[in-house]
Amino acid sequence: MVIFVGDNGTGGDGKGTACELGARVPFIVRGAGVKRGVVSRALGDVTDLLPTLAEFAGAQLPKGRLKGTG
Repeated sequence: MVIFVGDNGTGGDGKGTACELGARVPFIVRGAGVKRGVVSRALGDVTDLLPTLAEFAGAQLPKGRLKGTG
């Protein structure tokens, strides 16, 4: 699996905010099990990657260490 992701925007106004200046960055994933040609305008966060990558790898998340995992 190959993941390409940018940071959250400009170095000035908007960086770190969920506005047009801070949220419009590329996030491209290519690999087995990933549908081709899907485009989403949903707001995401890099912290969303851990559970997703663990699922793809067949790994379990550590219990009690991550919010919402027990």
